[in-house]
Amino acid sequence: MMFRSEWALLMRQPLVWVSVVLLPGFAFLLAMGTHRDEAIASQQLQMLEMTLLLMVLPIMCGALSPISFLRDQTYNMRELIEASPVSVALRYLVRLGVVASFALVMVIIGYATLSWAVVSKLNVEYAFFSSTLWMLAVLAVPSILFLTSLALWVCRRFPNRPVVYALFAAVWLGYMTLASMTGSPIMAGSAVANEGLLYGMKLLDPYGITAILAQYKVGYTEVTLDVYVIFNRLLYVLLAALLTISALRCSPAAISSTNANTKGINKTDPNNKTVEISRVAPRIRFSSGLQQICAFHLTGLLNDHLTKLLLIAWSLVIFSESVAGIDFAEPLSVLLPSSVDAFNRVAWDVMPVMGTALLLLWSWQMCWRGKQCGFAEFIGTTPVSSFALALGQFLALLGMLAILMLLSAAGVFAAEIFANSQILPMHYVAQLGFTFIQLALMGAIFIAIHTWSTKQLVAGGVIAFILLVKLSPLTGILEIAHPLWDIAGTPLQAPDRFWGYQASLSSYLPFTLFWLITVCALFLVAVNYSHRGTGIANSAIRWITMPSLVLIVVSVVSGIVLHISLHNEHPMMSSADRAAWRADYERNYLHWADVAQPVVTALDNKVALFPEQGFAEFDFTMTLTNQTDQAIDSILIGGYSTVKYSSVSLHNAELTEHSERLNQYVFSLSTPLMPGQNTSLHVSLRQERRTLWPASMHHIIHSGFTYLRGIPMMPVVGFNHGYRLRNNERRADNGLAEMKYIKPSSLSFEHSIQEARYDRVSMRTVISTQAGHTALTQGALVDSWQQNGRHYFEYETAERISNIPTWISVPFASQSDQVGDVSLLVYSPMKTDASQINLLAMKDTVEWLSENIHAYRGKRLSMVATPNIGSTGYALPQLMLINHKVGFRAFPAEDAGFDQRYRRAVHETAHQWFGHDIGNGVLEDGAFLIESMAKYVELVMIEKRYGKAAKDALVDYEYRRYQMGRARSKQPTEALVNATDSFDQYSRATIVFDKLREMLGDEVIVSSLQQLWQQHGYPQRPATSMDFVRILKDKVQDQDRDAIEKLLLGTDVRDWL
Repeated sequence: MMFRSEWALLMRQPLVWVSVVLLPGFAFLLAMGTHRDEAIASQQLQMLEMTLLLMVLPIMCGALSPISFLRDQTYNMRELIEASPVSVALRYLVRLGVVASFALVMVIIGYATLSWAVVSKLNVEYAFFSSTLWMLAVLAVPSILFLTSLALWVCRRFPNRPVVYALFAAVWLGYMTLASMTGSPIMAGSAVANEGLLYGMKLLDPYGITAILAQYKVGYTEVTLDVYVIFNRLLYVLLAALLTISALRCSPAAISSTNANTKGINKTDPNNKTVEISRVAPRIRFSSGLQQICAFHLTGLLNDHLTKLLLIAWSLVIFSESVAGIDFAEPLSVLLPSSVDAFNRVAWDVMPVMGTALLLLWSWQMCWRGKQCGFAEFIGTTPVSSFALALGQFLALLGMLAILMLLSAAGVFAAEIFANSQILPMHYVAQLGFTFIQLALMGAIFIAIHTWSTKQLVAGGVIAFILLVKLSPLTGILEIAHPLWDIAGTPLQAPDRFWGYQASLSSYLPFTLFWLITVCALFLVAVNYSHRGTGIANSAIRWITMPSLVLIVVSVVSGIVLHISLHNEHPMMSSADRAAWRADYERNYLHWADVAQPVVTALDNKVALFPEQGFAEFDFTMTLTNQTDQAIDSILIGGYSTVKYSSVSLHNAELTEHSERLNQYVFSLSTPLMPGQNTSLHVSLRQERRTLWPASMHHIIHSGFTYLRGIPMMPVVGFNHGYRLRNNERRADNGLAEMKYIKPSSLSFEHSIQEARYDRVSMRTVISTQAGHTALTQGALVDSWQQNGRHYFEYETAERISNIPTWISVPFASQSDQVGDVSLLVYSPMKTDASQINLLAMKDTVEWLSENIHAYRGKRLSMVATPNIGSTGYALPQLMLINHKVGFRAFPAEDAGFDQRYRRAVHETAHQWFGHDIGNGVLEDGAFLIESMAKYVELVMIEKRYGKAAKDALVDYEYRRYQMGRARSKQPTEALVNATDSFDQYSRATIVFDKLREMLGDEVIVSSLQQLWQQHGYPQRPATSMDFVRILKDKVQDQDRDAIEKLLLGTDVRDWL
């Protein structure tokens, strides 16, 4: 009877029904990330169920427990309830059972939603009842018992809602932090920080997830009850029992009655005299009233014990997060830290998220305090305007925010002192200023919503929706991503020591001004609607006054202008829009794949870079050669959708068709182009700096660093197979036939001949840049000169190279070395020993590959330091980009067995052979000849330079990376030559080639590579991954062929890993 009554009472709570609606919706969104692979459907579902458990359960228990456990205190009924004949133990045991059973029902609903969504998406005919039941019984039930018992203990020990909320928020955030530090595949970007911590989590994980994930790491697809799982689950059931017993025994402090010391005041005084009181209009100055309101709320917050606890926790979190990885560059590499590194640890995730949560809590306390205490109507009679009340609350919130910023500065400063970091005072001012403004805008939004709303639940719902849009990937999932969904935020990116905030600083002011205007408009409307924070609508005043109307109009207009400007700088296309563009391109131009077309054989480029002004001008003359055996009378010229050409003209031809949306041009030649004949294509365009978007890889035009890549900027001749839509789901949505895929391991010799073609060109480039800069591109430097205050460079290639022209302008000088007639150059803003390490790696690699595989095809090879944008290393023909932080600032950690700088430089240098010489030209082939073969070169070069111990350290490092990647992956294991995941292409390839070297020796592998170049080097037929495998197998004995088959073409790695 009591259980039924408690259950019915719980079901009447609005927050319960909010949970009923939101949890299945969240589960459905989680399931949308499921990969279409039936072979691992069960494991995918288990991962989703574990994710749902850790993301939802602590929030749900923390939010719903006070409804039941603190109901008596909340409604001042504690003394009356305790006078009933029902024992305290029985009463709270029933409530505990109700809360736990409701949590269990919600988890069951969530799991059922996940199962239904996964089964529907994967289109499988079986359900996962047994797997889901196992996860429910082993993981969910003990976790629910523990968290609800913990909630009961806290509510009995500290009968205060904010304490409960703060504790469960700490549990939620704390577990995600620990999961990230133990390399949980559920947490993006996680890595194992300490093996001892990982072992401890296997035993003490409150959800038992770490022990389950450990089974995935060793190759299990179905989880079992091992000793870690059994110990962990029994431990938390025991803890739940102990917490429940302790909660039932403790007695919370009695709540004193507000009228306990009330004395009588109704005595009659015989000397009372009648006094006539005249009506006097109150005279209260706005400034003094505002000051009093602000001081009242500020002192109220500061005197609150929870606030003091939160401020202490904030300081400790900022210090611990800053100091924990202040000198971390990458695994096995550290750096000499500075204030930039210290703040980057907290200023872009911890401070915005935690700061938003604290501002929400404090704004809630201030704005609803009057109504919660029954004083709202009394406040409504005071001669203070709604504007003064709301503004006073906002100023108090700014005061609390200023305290947070000061504590942040103190925490980061202490971390820097502890880590002996380079302190940059001006960076403190800049970073704290940016963070303060963003959080202040969010605080103003919270105040406005609380002021406007007449109900707490409505205000909470609106704020929850705002935070969902701002902080979650929901807009991306719905394919409506837009920079303005980052409410009160800007595209400002984290700075680095290379160029500070230059990557995105230009976008800060436009977005900040827009949000400032919008927030002011929202604030004025809310103030006009509210009657002094009473929660009663003010019918005497119009919601929209002239000042607020002006601000609303300006906000709308500025938002439209901002959107148009964003679109003009870089058209925003969702994945559906991009798929539609590719589908239209394929529908309209696929027939050109069977039409004979010329190929580009030479480029004559005139490039003018203006880094300071933020634009670049290009004038291309492309030599087109008819290499077919047919006469060509029409040519298709096209570019990607986001590239707009100033002019496109073909010699001796007339433009007969042009699609502006698809960016395609069809020219008819006045005289057919006969086999072997040439014609010329002239193209000009202008590229400008994107001031409203952060700088992105392959399109950077700044005074500190300029880099532009020819793909996808330059036009393509003929039908471009790379533009075809390859996702069969998207193809079906756009009415295209299914595309059949051939795995690289299935590519035949005949198929390779039919489809393969090298795209090689000779290049001559005249490139100019501003004074003080050096301009770089492919080829040898032929000449350089000064003219009209600009610096000109002329480059020309000695042989044809991959058709990926690139142009770079940097304001720093180079360090150089020489290998035969090949010049090696390293461009970096810092003159440290890192440049010499990189030069040494380049020299070793060029020498070894030139002597043992094939001569380098150029006269010059340059490495350029880049800001923290994109990948840590990227190879282009005769140019290499290396991230400044990991390539030049970093140095090996004390426990590093090898130098990551040397390894990375070797890897990118190897791509001049594996990737830009061989390994391209067959669209269907994978990355084995590019990435995996470069890992083989790493093994050889590190062992030659540093010895076997260093090589073994590299293998051990890659082994751990592979184990982590495999545990996170939801895809089945593929053959190495078919692999698409980075942990296979890089880490697994390192392990495989280490075993091949031990088994076969370098002589066999090198001999196979020599033969590969002899048979497939340019201008012969391009090689595929299987060409190398076949050559390698032909050079060994029968017993070794099986091992090669297993290592390179097998999918069961447990036999040899």
